[in-house]
Amino acid sequence: MTVPSLVLLAVLPFALVACTGTDAPAKDDTAADADTDTDTDTDTDTDTDTDTDTDTDTDTDTDTDTDTDTDTDADADTDTDTDTDTDADTDADTDADVCDVEDLVFTAEVQDRAGTVSSTWTSSDHLFFAGYANNPCATEVSFETSTGCLVTDAVLTSSSGVGMSTGIICTDAITTWTVPAGGRVGDRLETGMLPADAYRLTLGFGYSSASASTDFTVTR
Repeated sequence: MTVPSLVLLAVLPFALVACTGTDAPAKDDTAADADTDTDTDTDTDTDTDTDTDTDTDTDTDTDTDTDTDTDTDADADTDTDTDTDTDADTDADTDADVCDVEDLVFTAEVQDRAGTVSSTWTSSDHLFFAGYANNPCATEVSFETSTGCLVTDAVLTSSSGVGMSTGIICTDAITTWTVPAGGRVGDRLETGMLPADAYRLTLGFGYSSASASTDFTVTR
């Protein structure tokens, strides 16, 4: 709402001032005209009216849409597509795994005269050191060594850290070793009786610097 500005009109009074001066000699006129009227305008026009617009236009109408559109249609696809086709590969793959010497597993064992393997012996037992090339594959594997021995070196280390090497005599001839599928080939070295102690046996093989170790104990 705009409130009009109050306009005050002020009438400034003006005074008429008579000026006097020296003129040429006057004619013989003894009558003196003196104008003693003083016009003073004391009226003050003051506009005290104040126009105030107190009208307030308020729109109290509320438009509320209470309509609710509900789609109750349910589109249900009750078709069930079931693929009952079963493709089964009944072909039997008869190709055996192809292995080579890298698949062989080299192991070391301590045995008695009967070939029994154990990790605990007595000082009266007559012992043998045995080394084997084991073939886990379904086909045989062949390899060569530069001598007639599969096991070319044996080192026995006691609990004190002292190592004893067993000398092995081999023929100087290239030898082909064929390891059957699931089988093994190996050498046995007769050692005899050992004093009571804890030992580690390490065997070296004549193929590609292969080696294997096993721990065992001899009691009194």
